[in-house]
Order: sequence, then C-alpha cells, then structure tokens
Amino acid sequence: MDTLVDLVERIWATVLAVCCYLPPEELPMLDETPLARRLDCPRLIMMVDDHPLRVNTGDGVTGVDHVRSVLESLHMGVGADEVAVTRDGDQWLATVRATLGALLAQGGDASGHRAVCERVYTSLRRRLKARDIALRGLWRVWLEKEFRCLFAGLRLKHASAKKCLVLDLDRTLWFRSFEPIPNVDFVAVLRMTYSKLQTTIYVSLRPGVHYLLQTLAVYYDLVVFTASEKKFTDLLIDEMDTKGNIQYRLYRDACSLHEERGHLIKDLTQLGRDMKDVILIDDTAEVAAKHPANALICSEYRGSKTDIELYKITMALERLAYVEDVRSHLKHLPSILRTMDVANPVA
Repeated sequence: MDTLVDLVERIWATVLAVCCYLPPEELPMLDETPLARRLDCPRLIMMVDDHPLRVNTGDGVTGVDHVRSVLESLHMGVGADEVAVTRDGDQWLATVRATLGALLAQGGDASGHRAVCERVYTSLRRRLKARDIALRGLWRVWLEKEFRCLFAGLRLKHASAKKCLVLDLDRTLWFRSFEPIPNVDFVAVLRMTYSKLQTTIYVSLRPGVHYLLQTLAVYYDLVVFTASEKKFTDLLIDEMDTKGNIQYRLYRDACSLHEERGHLIKDLTQLGRDMKDVILIDDTAEVAAKHPANALICSEYRGSKTDIELYKITMALERLAYVEDVRSHLKHLPSILRTMDVANPVA
C-alpha cells in the first residue's frame, strides 16, 4: 500500500509542478521510503546555493586571499552577465584585484590583513550603494555571508583570553545519513538553487551537544573543524547551533594531506592560536597526527540516545579552562572520563 501511495503522490506532484508551476519551496514534500514517512521529527527545507561562480573560498585561507577570491567571483559574474557594473565599478574591481594580487605576491606578515580587508569591504559597500556594482538576490546574500565568515576568522586569530575548543562533527557531535535512520532529530531536504537537484539528510544529534555548546562557550572560543563539504553541512550546523555559540567553521578545504600516509589531517596552526590553548575533540586519532597532544579522542557516535560522553567531556573541559597548558592535562583525560559518573545528565 505504501508503494502505491508513494506513486500516486509523485504523479500528483509532477502534475502540479508542470501544469500549475509551483516554485521549489512550495512543492509537496515527498518521503523517499515508508520508514521516512513514519519519522516523527522536524523536516526542514533548506535552499543551497550551488552556483558555479559563487564558490566558497574556504575559511582556511588568509584574509587578503579570501577577499581577492570573492572579487574574482564578482568579476566572473560580470563576464556572465549576472553582475551589473558601471565603468567606474568595473575599473574599481580591476584595480583592487590587482592591488591585492601584488600584496599577496610580496608575502610577509599577515597581521595587517584585517585592516586591508575592512578597507576593501567598506569601499565595496560604497560601490554597491552607488550602484556602480549591482547584485541581485543570491549574489548579495552570498557576498554578505563570505565577509561575515572572513571577519569571524580574523577575530578568532586576534582572540580573547579564552582558550580555543575545536569540535569535529560527524560521529562526534552528530550522526547523519543519506538514508533514513532511527533516533533522528531532524530531516534536512537540501534543494540546490542552480542545478535544481535535491538530497535528503537524516541527522541524529549526540545527547548533550546543546549542553556542551552552551556551557563551554563561556570558557572557550568554539570552532567546528570538519572534513565534510561546506555545501552539505553549513545549514545543518545552523540548525544544531541555534543560539550561535560556534564562532568559526572550517571545512574539508581547510584540511591537508598527511605527507607519508595520505589521509586527511586537521592543521590547528591555521587558527592562529598558541597550541597550549587549543583542544581538538574528534573521534578519529589520525586527523590529529600533527597535534596529537592537543587531541581528546572520543568514542564514535552512531545514533544511540543513551550516549553520555558529551556530558562527561563538558564537565572535564570546564576544569581545563584556566590551566596554563592544556596539553599536559589532556593526556590524563581518557582515564578520567572512563571513571566519571554522570548520574543526571542535563537534557
């Protein structure tokens, strides 16, 4: 019966789309399987910008390089007739791109990048206001998000007295699948705005993740560092971290390859912090090959709602917030966590 109902719904959705033209956000939501139909959890429609010219430049690059990449995308948008410019706007783009390119070629200290980036952003906003550069819809949204990401990273590298806590995602803070799974907290339907493709992701949050984020944000600058692609992950983080405790995000393009073994590693030096103040929580030891003393390796999360590891980790890291060097304490944490009792974990 489920199969017949699915078929009828899909035929009806096609009729509506072809004959009545429904925009993507108003199309009926179709579950892929009978199990998906029975899942009692929020189902979210997320529009993903997959335009080939609006490529995310990556959070791991330097500030000036990031800005230059953004301006290159705008330049390509002009060539594709998707970004409108006056003669003055076109000349401004060419001049600033050349200036930033020369600055990067000189190399040297990157400490002045923030001031350069702020000047370019201020000048760009003036050009937008004067309509020397005209952006429509998703182009403007993309531009604002790129600069928010850029300045968040620059703020982190000129950080406060807080230590820095770096969090992995998959099998550490959540478990996600492209197929229906039990114990799902939300289902995300990602609809690509350019290619019109669609994918569904089922996400099970590890118990204690909200408790960890809210509690440790008081003591640490929180960073997500994942080997996943930004396109399929960014909006999911927004849904998990609704209170905005995570300050910065690093994705697959910020990972590097181990020179001998060829697997991905997470280079924590790009955070610009003293290593005595940085902690990485991950379920995979090999990603911390460059900084093993900074890593706390947790167990894999596979969707069990009886898991209490994040509660234990939160309690332990509260005690490390003011130590001189976290590395001398992290080596003792695994044995402490094994014996720690969490009688009444907070929801």
